[in-house]
Amino acid sequence: MRNPSRLWQEYVEKGKAEGCPVVNSHAHYGPYQGIYFPGRGEAESMIKMMDRAGVVRAVCAAHAALVDPERGHAVMAEAIARYPGRLFGYWAVNPNFPQKIEAQLRAFEQAEGFVGFKFLSDYHRYPITGPNYAPALQY
Repeated sequence: MRNPSRLWQEYVEKGKAEGCPVVNSHAHYGPYQGIYFPGRGEAESMIKMMDRAGVVRAVCAAHAALVDPERGHAVMAEAIARYPGRLFGYWAVNPNFPQKIEAQLRAFEQAEGFVGFKFLSDYHRYPITGPNYAPALQY
């Protein structure tokens, strides 16, 4: 079967389609128990894999932010600073710590390279329509 697309032909010839840059908008960053990530999900190995696959940038949520937002956001911010324009972050909102959400939103405003929020209502066992998410959703 032959595909007449120039992108397909470029992919077959080069192993990637440089004429069609790829943005990965759902990437995972950092180690996580029970899941295999080549290179342990660290920035350097991610960039190498992205280069090999033709991915020009990736938007990630740090696994650590799912349980400890402050630590996870710091880890993600470090990776973003090392690879500006290549790695971007999602700011994890944990509704189980409602007393921290307003301060987290102020910190998000100041954070470089974070482009949106990560909501994991099933993971946190809290409904997305619950009042603890309201400040982030209104933001």
